[in-house]
Amino acid sequence: MTITEFINLHIAGVVNFGTRVNVLYNEVGGSSQGEIDAITVTVNALSFNDSQSPSDTDITNILEQVEEITFTFDGVTYILTIVERAFYSLNPSFFYFKVESNQPIPNIFDNDITSTTPVPDVVISFHPFLNDITFGTSDFNVILNNGSNLRLSSDKVQSDRREGLVIPTNFQAILDLSASKAEVQDSFYSSTGITNARYQGSKSTSEDQGGIKPSLSARAFNGTIFPFNANQDIVCGLVPGATERVIIEMLHTGNTQLPQFTTSSAGIVSDGTISPTDESFNYTTDLRLRPQVDVGDLIIPRGSSEIMKVKEHNVFTQRLVVTRKYNSGSIPGLGSSQTIADDTFFDKVNKSDIIKLEDFSNNILAANNAQVFVSDNNSIAFTDDFGTIISSSGCPDPLLLAIDDGATG
Repeated sequence: MTITEFINLHIAGVVNFGTRVNVLYNEVGGSSQGEIDAITVTVNALSFNDSQSPSDTDITNILEQVEEITFTFDGVTYILTIVERAFYSLNPSFFYFKVESNQPIPNIFDNDITSTTPVPDVVISFHPFLNDITFGTSDFNVILNNGSNLRLSSDKVQSDRREGLVIPTNFQAILDLSASKAEVQDSFYSSTGITNARYQGSKSTSEDQGGIKPSLSARAFNGTIFPFNANQDIVCGLVPGATERVIIEMLHTGNTQLPQFTTSSAGIVSDGTISPTDESFNYTTDLRLRPQVDVGDLIIPRGSSEIMKVKEHNVFTQRLVVTRKYNSGSIPGLGSSQTIADDTFFDKVNKSDIIKLEDFSNNILAANNAQVFVSDNNSIAFTDDFGTIISSSGCPDPLLLAIDDGATG
């Protein structure tokens, strides 16, 4: 019998009688031994200190604070630790205790313990035995006002696997829709906050974090950050007086040792001509590769300098919605749209972000809309709104410039 079925017997008045202790006992593995899973105790005892007065026999204060229940049977004392409790205001009122036993309990159906008359060798004790003490309702009780009655599901039932590991022992009751309702709230399966965390999951993107990926691995390098519209001669240090740069340590998320712009095949081919104003187009797959295009990726038609950013991708209809001329205005001389011929292969920008460490804090910020001079290899990396590298170029070697100046001077 399950605990829910045990409680329902009390609610229906089948076993709920005054001055009574009821025990839920289940055999373990069909043997002669078992365990006690729950106990109910009415709030009125048969007597208290030889008094049968209703005011004296009300042991509500004791039952509110009890932590262990012990009983001695056939000379053996069994300790039942209370792990859950609830109060039922019925007629008569009673306390329900879910318990765990310190050892298997044999012969619970012995004639002595099931007798209707008191048996001298069966003694039930409550610990602690605190009568007329108001601790249970005082400010010092940390579990005061805690909920102890669990809500029942409207459609999910309890599966009793105490003995049946593969098939529950109440399998027929489950099929008949008569099994006890499970002690679980329906909101566990309907509340958005709970279902997302437990079952559906949630995703945090770089757009949610100000351009920074929620988790990343990065490599350190030294460089200087310039505005995206800065003169490249100044960035490269070709203008007199521009060689004094403020070199800071930054991070990049690419696979190369130093930040650089790289591409790889996107695995798609344009299906039809794409005009300079088209913001969506169909594609076919490159038979040599599986399509590697996700929302947010940057793609480039081969033979073109235009970068497109993927806004939508329908893998079933093989159609992309993109932002055209994504690099226009960020890189001088690049970004102009042009007609893209049918059967044009596309490459994908291998995502690499440049990140700067904020001064005097542990915060990291994207080096967005910038020209980043990489001092370790004398190159420039151009970044977009999210700090992603969308192009790169090399600067002339200062030593070669000095030699050339000496030759013509």
